[in-house]
Amino acid sequence: MKESLFLFAELLLLLVFGLFILWLRVLPFREKKSKEPEQTAHARLLSRRVETGANQTGRSSGMGYNYLVTFQLNDGSILELYTHDVEYGALREGMSGKLTWQGRYFTSLEVSQLYEDLAQWAEEEHRTVNAHIEYLLTQCVKQHKEG
Repeated sequence: MKESLFLFAELLLLLVFGLFILWLRVLPFREKKSKEPEQTAHARLLSRRVETGANQTGRSSGMGYNYLVTFQLNDGSILELYTHDVEYGALREGMSGKLTWQGRYFTSLEVSQLYEDLAQWAEEEHRTVNAHIEYLLTQCVKQHKEG
């Protein structure tokens, strides 16, 4: 009985110590992020990727995974931001709209209604959004040439 109680106490102490170390790793990133000003710009999502290994972002996106999204702003500059796994899953390449970020962290993307309509139409036609846009442009050029 004493041995199992001692083992339980050791495990509990180890758990508390582990949580304390995790908190120390996360705290500097949260403080740094909160000091950065929030910014907005019109942007298009170029790509999404997942880094595996130690979670360096301080975000609760899961141990060992960093979720990154890359945007191109209207001025042509490229911006890579960290995000949560849920937000990462909701974003699709090619989406565009009003991007909001703080420091190196994605906050939101307000997608235009036109993109949502195109995405729905492309899904109905079993195409990607980019393939559907190419199809529509090809049809318009053909009609223009035919007069």
